[in-house]
Amino acid sequence: MFAGICLDKKLSKIVLEKNAKPGIKILLSGGERANVSNMDIEPERDYFTQNKKFLLSVFAKYNNWDIMSFFAEAGINIVEEDRSRLILES
Repeated sequence: MFAGICLDKKLSKIVLEKNAKPGIKILLSGGERANVSNMDIEPERDYFTQNKKFLLSVFAKYNNWDIMSFFAEAGINIVEEDRSRLILES
């Protein structure tokens, strides 16, 4: 969803979601609080994919600071909790 929002506004895009509500899995990942990222991410260590080149290019373009700025500009604060989880402040 973040990528869809950040892409050029002139582009047509579609976000496919298998759940009844878009983004509901984000809430579930934080114990019903939105766990949006983790400060201790190393793509090579934490993500399993056959296309590491694409994954590294995404992390080179958008990092945790970009995500935090995105939410801050929308008036939403993020706090870092145990195990370096980034949670939307309630």
